[in-house]
Amino acid sequence: MKRFKQLIFTIVVSILVAGLPIWFKSNDNNANDFLIPLMASLILGITFIVLTKHKISTICYATTFGVIAAIIINITIDTKRDTTSHNLLPFEVLIDTIFVFFASFAGASLGNFIRLLVKRKH
Repeated sequence: MKRFKQLIFTIVVSILVAGLPIWFKSNDNNANDFLIPLMASLILGITFIVLTKHKISTICYATTFGVIAAIIINITIDTKRDTTSHNLLPFEVLIDTIFVFFASFAGASLGNFIRLLVKRKH
């Protein structure tokens, strides 16, 4: 049950960390709508693998799910402002999912390496 709560916490934190900077942007500049979630998934992958005992795959799936949920919320917000802003929605979500998953995998792999180094020193 503790691991399940950690997993839900991972998803919620991923949604908030990736979503808050892009949901409340002050202008209509969409340049950082992809870079921020990508960097968030990399950093969250490192952080969660070091702080929990989950496997790399579990962290990758949880952070990817959270970040993609934040992106979908952002798309919903954008389409409320302008209905033509996301004409290629399925392709956008698919491409974002692939890139976010690989960024999360890279972060989780790096975090696993850090976790192994810390274990070795003790």
